[in-house]
Amino acid sequence: MKYLSPFVFCLTLMSINAQRGADFGRSYTDEIPDRFIVSVPELREKIYGSVPEEFLEDQKPRYLYQFADVASQQMADLLTSGSVYSDWPALEEYLKEILERVTPAEMKSEDLIELYVVKDGAFNAFMTPSGKMFINVGLIDYVKDEATIAGILAHELAHFYLSHSLARFVKGNQGGFKSGLFRSGRKALSQFSVANELQADSLAAEWVVRSDYSIDGLIRSFRLMKAIGEKRLLLYQDEWEIKETTHPTSDRRLQFLAKFKVKNQLVGEDFLISKDMFQELKEAVKPEILKLHLEAFEYSSCAEKALKYHIQETTNPVYVYYLMESIRRKCYFDVGLWQEDFITHRYFKILDDEKGRRKVKLDQGILDQYPLSLFIMNKKEMESTEGLFYWQDSPKFRTFEEAFIYFGKVGEYLNEPECILSNALSLSFKPELFQQYLDAYLAQDDIRYREYAKSLREGTIRSGLPNHTLTVFNNMLAIVRQGTEEITLKEDYDKELIIMRELMSKSMEGQEGRETVYLPGMKFGNLNDYRIFLELEQLTFSAFTSRGEQTQLHVLDPRYWDVMRRYGVNEIEFVNFMYYDVRKVDKTFEGYQEVCNTDFKDLLDETNRSRYLDVFISSVREKDDARMKIRYYGGEDELSYKDSGYGQVVDILNGKFSRKEEYAKKQDRIKQID
Repeated sequence: MKYLSPFVFCLTLMSINAQRGADFGRSYTDEIPDRFIVSVPELREKIYGSVPEEFLEDQKPRYLYQFADVASQQMADLLTSGSVYSDWPALEEYLKEILERVTPAEMKSEDLIELYVVKDGAFNAFMTPSGKMFINVGLIDYVKDEATIAGILAHELAHFYLSHSLARFVKGNQGGFKSGLFRSGRKALSQFSVANELQADSLAAEWVVRSDYSIDGLIRSFRLMKAIGEKRLLLYQDEWEIKETTHPTSDRRLQFLAKFKVKNQLVGEDFLISKDMFQELKEAVKPEILKLHLEAFEYSSCAEKALKYHIQETTNPVYVYYLMESIRRKCYFDVGLWQEDFITHRYFKILDDEKGRRKVKLDQGILDQYPLSLFIMNKKEMESTEGLFYWQDSPKFRTFEEAFIYFGKVGEYLNEPECILSNALSLSFKPELFQQYLDAYLAQDDIRYREYAKSLREGTIRSGLPNHTLTVFNNMLAIVRQGTEEITLKEDYDKELIIMRELMSKSMEGQEGRETVYLPGMKFGNLNDYRIFLELEQLTFSAFTSRGEQTQLHVLDPRYWDVMRRYGVNEIEFVNFMYYDVRKVDKTFEGYQEVCNTDFKDLLDETNRSRYLDVFISSVREKDDARMKIRYYGGEDELSYKDSGYGQVVDILNGKFSRKEEYAKKQDRIKQID
């Protein structure tokens, strides 16, 4: 196999003088700012108070109040989830300026619209009933100008102006989407949602024109959505077209805008704020997007985008590192992938011959021809990239293994030490080579995981961790059932913290070797670890299974071992539980309000109630001869009707920890037999 062309050698050697180390993404602030903390009762009343008159006249107040309650809780949770940027003012302010341009005068006076950027690498933006708009950082990567962003923001703004989310909620409560004699509920919902989207398109087009941005931006946004949708179709053998479900097809929307543009003889600008700022931010989001994909276990997306970024800037070590890590981690879960075609292994192509039109597995490597549809690029863009040489002469690699080896060489010539560690971890099953790469990594001056690599080399990666468990209480979800309707209570954080600390302390009595932490409390002063814990909890819930070598947590991601070392444990378990208070049917507005105003502690202290408790415990572990993940669900427990719920919850939790340990021992014995 031809690993490095002469052109790559020259290119990489020229770049060595710069000595650029890989930037692994931004350093997040360690605390959620005060402006992100909202009062659910206040926000609920604000949303309810802003319901348009036509809804107040036609709908039951309870429905509208329920809408406000659910929306306010979702908003409060999202803002304090750690998934919204609070420390990237340049990006946030730039997007706000674009939003200000397309916001109509009648909405500016309300001082209602706020914009936030979400830590998500996907193409998406959405508007909430509270006037808060969210745009994924991943969207910035796809667009090529301000006008496209302006069109997307105007569309989301139109949904809010037209009260579409409220209309959908009310119609659903009225049974408007239930199956009928002549049509299915799904079809009714689809038609309703499509009509909403077309209304928002029409209004957004008018606002874009008024803003002096080019209407071509809105047109380009729908072309992008079409390209993204068509790429997604290539993942499925039996899906042939993008169907109208909640959104109209892009072709239908593009036809409307084309007519709108011709009719109004429109002109406008692609940039009104700053083209230079746009380009700077567009480059800045790339490593962040790759980091987000990797941490969300979206290895395929990470690899595809990293390769695209690499061919655009071949000497940037950031993209080489993410290429190697996405390959390594994906193949660590399934060793059979090493011999599969890199990237293209999961796609299909369309054949139309004497056998008919059908989809078959794509039987070519990523370097056999320009992957325009996979990269969502046109031929002109592709041919202007630095890495065009990859598609000249013979392919430099084809399989995952060949790509990993190739980019390992590129990382070496770019003097990127983290690529050396990636190589070492890929060879954890070959002790001699593993040690050689670790020695080479530790010989570097500026490395990220020195303590981790030392422990690997000395063979103390597990023995160096104390045999203790960190018990992470995540959420106590308190739900009141009125008949078949469920109302989730949302307590103020300060009160919630007091209740949870007491519950945690009492439920741990008699449990040796355990320390506790309340996960939501970490958002206020320890946000970075909070996000790692959320990531680990997601891993415990995931369906990932090893095919080949048994997965080890520290090999998957060094950060996981590092957080265990810092907390002095070899297991991190997550506790989630739901407390159900079952009551008789109450469809009144006052009944809903009463539940919303119920205090957590009062709810737990009540007697003569029908109540149930669901507890789910999951964990990740760094132990010899033990499973990496444990998931334990002991079923639903019914509480005594007459007694207070608080003491019963404590006793049930305490018992669950003991039974979870018994279950874990059984699973470990099964692993040893396997």
